[in-house]
Amino acid sequence: MTCESQHLGGECMNLEGSGFRLMFTKCIIMGNKSLHVILLIRELGGIDLEIVVVSEYDPEWINEYEQEKVKIRRVLSDVLLRIEHIGSTSIPKLGSKPIIDMMVGVADIQQVSEVYITGLEGIGYEYVFKPDFPERRFFRRGEWRAGTHHLHIYEYESENWMNNILFRDYLKNDSSMMEEYYFLKKKLEQQHKHDRVAYTDGKSDFIGMVIEMAKKVKEREDGQKSQQGGVE
Repeated sequence: MTCESQHLGGECMNLEGSGFRLMFTKCIIMGNKSLHVILLIRELGGIDLEIVVVSEYDPEWINEYEQEKVKIRRVLSDVLLRIEHIGSTSIPKLGSKPIIDMMVGVADIQQVSEVYITGLEGIGYEYVFKPDFPERRFFRRGEWRAGTHHLHIYEYESENWMNNILFRDYLKNDSSMMEEYYFLKKKLEQQHKHDRVAYTDGKSDFIGMVIEMAKKVKEREDGQKSQQGGVE
């Protein structure tokens, strides 16, 4: 596919068909072909651009979670074992993109049937099929690439479940690591202002490091509890 877009500083800008959809792409030339990596597609009654914005911490994020929790519990009451507020908005004093991430634990991911998908749609959560992530069911509230609330459903106490809890709780209890994470996010915000995927990828090494540190702390604490339990 040849690049038929107008080149602007190494980027391509396309205006597509009806609805005035504005699409930014990176155009990577490969011989006489080009690979289009879609960065931003958003349509909201006209042209509107998504940008990565790391906001200062807002205590209202906790209230938003509590409000959504009530609605989600009502829809998933037959299968929900636990619901948690996760991600940066769950960590007091940590700046974040203003997206409320929530996690529901179920006994078996196959329990999330069409009945529950339809129920969640009824309260504004669209099911987003992720074939590369079969152990999760993901729902978004808001526009594509501009969601305001994300709902992640995992099997309760699975590795993915525990990793989210470990990461959140470690940053809650370690202010220096929380600040380091915030500075990283602000740096990535400037580097990838119009590329949420690159912004997210840029955090992965730090997140993985924190999870490994948290696992070691948990193992040590579990070992101490086990020893104390064996003392008569």
